[in-house]
Amino acid sequence: MLKIFESATLKLTGWYLLILMLTTILFSAVIYQMSTVEVSGRLHSLELRLENDPSWPYGPGALQDARSHQEAEANTSIFFGLLYTNLAIWVIGGFGSYWLAKRTLQPIQEMHEAQSQFTSDASHELKTPLAVMKSELELALIDSEMKKEDYKEVIASSLEEVDKLANLTQNLLKMSRYEHDDILLDGKVDLSQEVKRVIELIDTDKRVEFTPLKNKWFAKGNESMLRDVCMVLIDNALRYSPPDSKVHVTISQTSRAVKLSIKNEGDGINEKDAGHIFDRFYRADSSRTSQRNSKGYGLGLSVAKRIVDLHGGEIQLSSKAHKTTTFTVCLAKFE
Repeated sequence: MLKIFESATLKLTGWYLLILMLTTILFSAVIYQMSTVEVSGRLHSLELRLENDPSWPYGPGALQDARSHQEAEANTSIFFGLLYTNLAIWVIGGFGSYWLAKRTLQPIQEMHEAQSQFTSDASHELKTPLAVMKSELELALIDSEMKKEDYKEVIASSLEEVDKLANLTQNLLKMSRYEHDDILLDGKVDLSQEVKRVIELIDTDKRVEFTPLKNKWFAKGNESMLRDVCMVLIDNALRYSPPDSKVHVTISQTSRAVKLSIKNEGDGINEKDAGHIFDRFYRADSSRTSQRNSKGYGLGLSVAKRIVDLHGGEIQLSSKAHKTTTFTVCLAKFE
């Protein structure tokens, strides 16, 4: 793939250089024409003055010969001056064209590489639950001594993998939609209401403590997308915290922004993982990914980050090892 972009760079360089050459040749032709006319006019004026000068010792033929000789020399000097100037411009322009071509194609190349990596990672992640289901079902078919309870365990495990696949597919579709679709982001969103909806939906053990704003302030954005952000962050906090601990959700506001904070207890996120926690398909260390309820494939936080970025906001992580982890989202206030 690198060769393709290198070839495209050279082709684009060639087109840039061709345009530059045609432009300089056109301007040079105009300059040459104007310069020769100017030289010819001045020599003609000088010839007329000399013809009318009584002290000029030579005849008209000598004046014409001298004028022709001087005009030819001047035209030759102008021609080679323009030629050398154009050659210098073409050489410098060649390097400049190559640099400009690489700069022009760089975003496309980076996007293509990111897309290829994303496709490769997605393919790998889709294969994982399928391989688990396949192996478990094959063993169940081979083992003739399995009991009813064992079959139930296999079915339950397969259903769990199906849930993972469904969740992964849903996140992949969201990521694709957020990358390419034009989405309205200037709506009036009651962030407190969205948090309450998410809590009612996923907090079956009543572990989330929510502190809304005293006064109702609205965030500027897309309601469905911001609900997804709340869903990802609260679900993430519930999954990666002890089952008997609380998850604290607060909403606050500044003069121009609304802040959503989700804080949970647990193992925390070390400094190395913190720098990659929003990367697609990134998996933190085993202390986090081995949680019994872990169903993530490293896309949820990437989706949340993408949504916040589209809204022109910020999402920050603060974590203390073996203590707490806090995600803070800052969004523009609706005014």
